[in-house]
Amino acid sequence: MTDFRISASGLERLRGFLARSLGRDAAGAPQRIADGPYPGSLFFAATPTYSLAYTCNTWTAEGLQVAGTGVPAAGALLSGQLMQRARAAASAGGDDHGLRRRVGVAAAEGHAPAEGGGEEQDGGEAHGMAP
Repeated sequence: MTDFRISASGLERLRGFLARSLGRDAAGAPQRIADGPYPGSLFFAATPTYSLAYTCNTWTAEGLQVAGTGVPAAGALLSGQLMQRARAAASAGGDDHGLRRRVGVAAAEGHAPAEGGGEEQDGGEAHGMAP
């Protein structure tokens, strides 16, 4: 797990990126397609298309780039590439304007998602991503 501190505007950009990535049903709600592998996890339809040149790691890197973390998205195909970039960006500091949120990323096979809400308020810590 690598943690990032991002600004409120970075979090809003990330939320927009995530919202644009979700496929929608006829009512405009995110389209749920299946239960996920972990208790309480879900799979949703997506607008990006997976390929050998665009993987879940590329998508994750794009979200982190949009959020202002300093993670470059281009060429992030494998989990090792993503985590190397994420660690380098996290140690460099990322978006340091108005730090208010902490977002964690893990890209390892068999890694369960972090539990809890994910928002940081007044110096508290949380893992995962804010709803």
